[in-house]
Amino acid sequence: MSNLSLASHKRILTRYTNQLQKVLTRFKDAQLEEISVQNLQDEITPTVIQTSLQQLEEAVAALENMTTKIQHALDELATMFEKSHPTSPNIEEEFAQCSTTAEEAIGNTFEYLVLLHARIHGFKAHAELLNTSHKHSTTNSSKNESTVTAVVKNLELPTNPIPTFNGDIWDWDNFWELFNLNVHSQNLSELQKFNYLLNSLKGETLQSMKKFQLTRQNYLKAIEFLTNKYGNPEELIRQLLRKMDKISLHSSSIHEQRRLLEDIEAIIGQLVQKGENVDNQSMYQKVLSKFPVGIQRKVIHKKITSPDEPFTMQQLLKYFEVVITSEEQVCRQTSATPPRDTVSFDNKGKHWKPPTTRLLCMYCKGDHKPFYCSKYETPQRRYLQNNKLCNICASPSHSTIQCNGSLCRKCQKRHHTACCLFPTPNEKTFVPSTKNANAKNEANASKHKEKELKKPTSTSKINHVGQETPAKDKSFTKSSTKLQSTFLPTGELTIMNPTTKQLEKVSVLLDTGAELSFIDENLAQKLGLPKIEEIKLRLNTFGSCNVQERVSRKVPLQVIYVQDN
Repeated sequence: MSNLSLASHKRILTRYTNQLQKVLTRFKDAQLEEISVQNLQDEITPTVIQTSLQQLEEAVAALENMTTKIQHALDELATMFEKSHPTSPNIEEEFAQCSTTAEEAIGNTFEYLVLLHARIHGFKAHAELLNTSHKHSTTNSSKNESTVTAVVKNLELPTNPIPTFNGDIWDWDNFWELFNLNVHSQNLSELQKFNYLLNSLKGETLQSMKKFQLTRQNYLKAIEFLTNKYGNPEELIRQLLRKMDKISLHSSSIHEQRRLLEDIEAIIGQLVQKGENVDNQSMYQKVLSKFPVGIQRKVIHKKITSPDEPFTMQQLLKYFEVVITSEEQVCRQTSATPPRDTVSFDNKGKHWKPPTTRLLCMYCKGDHKPFYCSKYETPQRRYLQNNKLCNICASPSHSTIQCNGSLCRKCQKRHHTACCLFPTPNEKTFVPSTKNANAKNEANASKHKEKELKKPTSTSKINHVGQETPAKDKSFTKSSTKLQSTFLPTGELTIMNPTTKQLEKVSVLLDTGAELSFIDENLAQKLGLPKIEEIKLRLNTFGSCNVQERVSRKVPLQVIYVQDN
């Protein structure tokens, strides 16, 4: 029985909601909200006012009646839900599914009713004004005008915004102009004005008013106190000049330059209004110095090319406006094709030059290229990260910190085995010919390894980046076997850091049997070396009978050789 009653209440609510939506749509199509005193100003008559009021009030009555019925149906439906499902844990969700459409219709109707009530209030106020004018048409004209003015002001006062003031001298003039118009000059009692004044004050200013009792006689004293304290033009000028000294560009963007120009124009306007002389060389130079040199040059060029125009502060600001507007147009035209990083070589030494701009990593947003990202080393890990999956078991139901799954089967660390970079025991990994992986193999390495470095010359080398993590630096590298020990020579090499353009010392392993030179992955990433290409290498290491194939990146590195005289 309860289920049938619940279904009946749902149907009633749905029917009322559909009817309300149809009526609301019909009124909107008839554009009742467009019926207003302003739109009928040229043909406003008592008959037109009466007809318009009748249409608006009928629409309001119909909408309010249907809204009341829907609200009553919602209350009954909620009661039925509580009776039929007293222990259901999802009773609120089930009720929300039934009531969402009805509540949305009530909300739309409420907004429309507010607009119709405003139209009705406007017609009634206009009708009252016409009746007042007609009633006093036979009396003295001056008395009639003052009475109508007082009525109009009393009618408009509640709709006017009353400003607030928190004690900032910068805002005092604006506050007083609005407060004087809306409250101080109105036909109100002194006590009412004082009450409005106290409600408009905030913070320290409101605290200072506590010494005045809320009486009719103290209102003018409070106004005099505020005017003397915050209406001092000399103090405002000092604050304006201090603000002019402090403002500056936060960046060199054209948007920031536009913001700075608007702030300067506001300060200059206030200074001129307070009688301060801004047409002097000191102020010109101060305004010019706020902008980049390029903008200054263009503004000064406009001044030089227009000698017939008298140079004033307003003319200077006009030049800034023209120049910055031109720069904004250039930025809009060129922003669609931002410059890309390019690798260039000079014509003389064919030396690689680093790119002028840096791109952020597309994976972790770091200051490196995506190819050198060490946070998400593999596509598998990037997939887990982008899909918000657990890095250990790939489950979407919990985070990596909360996972109790098994560790990596290769390295026993907390990540999925598919994301592991550690080779399995059956895999043969490529080991660069130096533990530092910075080795540069040259045929004449032995010729330079013990000479005193005196005369630097610049060359450009192509190196291959190994995939192993470098070991700690040592003066020599020792490879142990069961029968004997082998010692390999090491040395230092001077390279050019392409980012900082500074010379740096790196350790190298001298292997005269290698055909290629290799550089460590971490060092290549630290130097920001770009990838030229990827090549497949065939490697034959010491003591191995098998030839291994590895894919390695090819990168450029500028090496400085120092020779004897």
